[in-house]
Amino acid sequence: MKRFCFFTIAILMLLPLHWATSQQAKIDTGTNIGVKEVKLAIPLFPSSSGVDKSAQLTQVFNQVLWDDFDYTGNLNLVARSYYPLGNFAGPGDIHVDDWRTPQVDAEFIVFGSTALNAGRFTTEARLWDLKLPQNQEKLGNRYGA
Repeated sequence: MKRFCFFTIAILMLLPLHWATSQQAKIDTGTNIGVKEVKLAIPLFPSSSGVDKSAQLTQVFNQVLWDDFDYTGNLNLVARSYYPLGNFAGPGDIHVDDWRTPQVDAEFIVFGSTALNAGRFTTEARLWDLKLPQNQEKLGNRYGA
């Protein structure tokens, strides 16, 4: 769980770099007055293990990930109902044009997968900046608990 917290903090540290150049609407609430919103897409992380326990842990992981980002108040999480259909576990599954449509209009995407191997829950996660021409990965790592 410590590594998950590190992943969340690392992503939040990278997002202010984008705020300086973003042309999005401003959020005028609380202590974030004047901060420009960042649109983030977080598709569900699928489990690569076929074990029931893995599915349960993955469901909890997906909910905690969404809630943590939503709690920050500095991000505009794009509703999953606008996402393209598919499984978004690896870089080959992400087609930037699908995420930049007017319906989704995400600036960043967090995606990956989970697994349960020998009683150890692991997550492979990536953060992409969808506005960069090369879709450079800002952060990517494997985390275990």
